[in-house]
Amino acid sequence: MNYLDLFAGIGGFALGAYNAGWRFERHYFSEIDPWCCKLYARRFPDAVPLGDIREIDGELLYLDMMSGFGYSSAMEADMAGKFKKMTEEKVTEAIAMYQRGLSLADIGAFYGVSRQSIWDVLRRRIDLRAHLKYGGENHFYRGGIKSDPHVHDITEKAIKRGVLHPQPCEMCGEEYRFKDGRLAVQAHHDDYNKPLEVRWLCQKCHHAWHKTNSPTRRTREPAQVIVTGGFP
Repeated sequence: MNYLDLFAGIGGFALGAYNAGWRFERHYFSEIDPWCCKLYARRFPDAVPLGDIREIDGELLYLDMMSGFGYSSAMEADMAGKFKKMTEEKVTEAIAMYQRGLSLADIGAFYGVSRQSIWDVLRRRIDLRAHLKYGGENHFYRGGIKSDPHVHDITEKAIKRGVLHPQPCEMCGEEYRFKDGRLAVQAHHDDYNKPLEVRWLCQKCHHAWHKTNSPTRRTREPAQVIVTGGFP
């Protein structure tokens, strides 16, 4: 079980939980007051500071909660490249990129900031597209009825974040694309209990593997999260 403490202050909710004997696999807190952050970190040295709630990268936090990817390291790298203030020239160009079909994640990667930062800037100026996956965005094979949708969701987020990098098929060496632009090499799991341990197989080899083999089913439930919040 994981714990997310929003508008955390000096950690009153967390202190109550710990005094009641609760312990968490991962502990995160969001607070912007420097003195509060310092005291919170002293009380809970293993807690991951998320900073301003408006700047939290939800996808990366989700990935860390479910897989232990390491939000704090990635967050520091992301924060280092953030704009102090996005100029109107950059905003105008970002809008043009979005209106020509690029995703928020693509634009964020171009400017070296998080998807959340781009979303926060653009949502105030234009109507954003519904967050749907279809066509060219649906790149990675989900394995039919034998797949584990939860594990594949985590894998797709890891690929998008650059945690996992597609490689040529390890069985035949192919790395081609389909006519619609989708990558034919797919992320394959031998064990669904290990969502970030994948083998890269082309579609043909992937189908061949599943004809004679079955992946190990996930034996535990997704991580549960307790969320508390003070007054913003």
